[in-house]
Amino acid sequence: MATIAPNVLNPVVFEVPEPPEEFGQDGGKFYRSYDSFAEEIDEDLVSGLKEQLDGLLVFAGLFAGVNSAFLALTLPLLSADPADDTNALLTQNNAILMQLATGRNDSLPTDVGLPSSSFAPANNVVTVNVLFSLSLTFALISSFLAVLGRQWLVYYRKRSGGGPDRQRWEQLKRYLGADRWRLELILDDILPSLLQIGLIIFCISLIIYLNSLSPIVSKIVGVPMYPTDVRRAARNRQEERRTKFKELFSSIFTDSWLRLLIKAREEEPLESLQIIALRRLICTSEDPATLLSTAANILTISDPNQLTKLWDDGIFKERLLDLYKGSAARTLKFLGRGRVDLASAVRRLYAAATTHFVFYINLDGLEFQSLLYCLRDTEGFRESTIWIPEEMPKDTSQFFVQMSLTLSVISIIDFMPSDVEIQNFCGYLSTCSDALINPNWRFLSLICWIVSQLPRVQDINHGDLESMRKVVTGDTITSLESIDRAFSIISEGKSVHTLESDRVMINLMRCTSQVVADECPHPDLRLDQILKILQHAERFLRSASCSREVRIIVEKIRKDTVRKFMRICFTTPQPGRKVADISEDVFEALIYLFMSLRDPRKTRFTYSEDTEALRVFTPLVKEILSDTITWRWEDEFHADRFDRCPVTLRQMLDGVGGSWDEFRLDVEQMGAIQRTENNLRRIRDPESRWCHWQERPRGGY
Repeated sequence: MATIAPNVLNPVVFEVPEPPEEFGQDGGKFYRSYDSFAEEIDEDLVSGLKEQLDGLLVFAGLFAGVNSAFLALTLPLLSADPADDTNALLTQNNAILMQLATGRNDSLPTDVGLPSSSFAPANNVVTVNVLFSLSLTFALISSFLAVLGRQWLVYYRKRSGGGPDRQRWEQLKRYLGADRWRLELILDDILPSLLQIGLIIFCISLIIYLNSLSPIVSKIVGVPMYPTDVRRAARNRQEERRTKFKELFSSIFTDSWLRLLIKAREEEPLESLQIIALRRLICTSEDPATLLSTAANILTISDPNQLTKLWDDGIFKERLLDLYKGSAARTLKFLGRGRVDLASAVRRLYAAATTHFVFYINLDGLEFQSLLYCLRDTEGFRESTIWIPEEMPKDTSQFFVQMSLTLSVISIIDFMPSDVEIQNFCGYLSTCSDALINPNWRFLSLICWIVSQLPRVQDINHGDLESMRKVVTGDTITSLESIDRAFSIISEGKSVHTLESDRVMINLMRCTSQVVADECPHPDLRLDQILKILQHAERFLRSASCSREVRIIVEKIRKDTVRKFMRICFTTPQPGRKVADISEDVFEALIYLFMSLRDPRKTRFTYSEDTEALRVFTPLVKEILSDTITWRWEDEFHADRFDRCPVTLRQMLDGVGGSWDEFRLDVEQMGAIQRTENNLRRIRDPESRWCHWQERPRGGY
């Protein structure tokens, strides 16, 4: 069954939907399409089965009446006829009367039994009655199941209470239950087959019964009951039903009835229902708008288990690849050759949906490479079809932009891109980074991974795609490593070709700041991981390429990190008591952070920024080194950190205090040098009441 919306390919109304942030949150496009599709399927199913069952009930009633009439004739033949006993007794009585009338004294036999005592029905009579009874049984069973089927159809179409979402998923659960129990097969094939079997048995028994009465009549009646065309139709129908019966019986004998009952009552989670809805539309619908909204919603599914179930369906996989390969050509065919931009948008959406499976499920190496080659070698796979137009990334769903970037990387795998291609790719990457105005952790990690690969962009191969897959799926460790490498490459001025470093870095830092401040969804980053992010940002802050805008963002990251540290690690269970719960990993990350703040480099950030870092971290360090803090360490509480404190805790506290003191002394020395230089400048210009600041290298002493 195909759902085709009228005039859906009108160029005025046809548009490619944007992938939503959450499943179904696309303005109701997907749900409207699915509801219309499900309603059509359900109505078609119910109306067809209802007509079938109505006809079956009428025929079964007539057939049962005819069968009962013949049984009324043949059942008495199974027992002795009382008239035979009566006749036997009358015969014996007449004999006695005759003896009395003639005056004879002959003795009469007294041991003569009645005919009923030695009665035994004929074999053909037993056969006829058994067959008639069996035929009637099949008719009654068919009628009983048909009545149950009618009741099930009423329940199937009955709408439950609640909103449209609840009704939608409740109806889908009923559909899945009907499919699991093979109800359509039972009502549409097995019930008519039972009735037809009963009819065949009835015909056989009728012929046998007529043969006992008149062989000539039985032959005359039996010949037209099985004509040639009926045999041919029966054979064709038999092959079709044999396949369906095998499917039914295999499901019955593979699983016990008890297990089938348990399975039938399992409650499908919402995620599984969403996957089933996607599969039904992709595999069945032919409406372009419905297929596009379905492909857009595929990008919102991130659970590998659910995506694996969907991809393992051979029909779904074949259909999705077919849509990807032929979507652009079909769109141009219906809309006209002038709508290349719309055809490219359609191709990008199906390509993004297919690529989503590549990176979110664990494909084996051979299937992974073959799918990548299928994506790349399809006719029309080029920059114009996989790149989003320059003016669109900010307003485009980040799922879409993310998949477009992954396709761009796939397009250069195992190739040696030219300088022009690399230049175009860097420009596209800079444009896509603007989409981080809507912060997203996975998109941030992907851009950082691509930036980290730019120095070796000509050497990217399939071995690098495993790390990109981890980044795309949100692996925290790989993402943090990518952020570190990206910040280091840009801060150290390594070759990134024609990438707009300032533009990209501002976007990366802004998104990082929002991640640290919990202003966007992200994985549950541990505090030590957040400190490492701050360490990377502080390192970039010291570089000569750091702009003023980035500097402001890094200062915000620093303040947000300290604020989160204080909120997470220090609690006040009761007035006057403060408990600190800091893990060893957090201590080590804090020590490395303080060490990096004083790490000598060719260029160091200015004294004012040093003092700002000192001002922000001072309250935190005072809290950590305070004597009024009760420490929770290894599930025990320690109020005195000098005498009874564990050795590892004392070592961590000493490490924090030592690294902090070194940084603080470094800042004080820098302050003394700054004051000395200022005094020397004033001495050189005694007539002036203000200081002529001389330009000197940033970060110099």
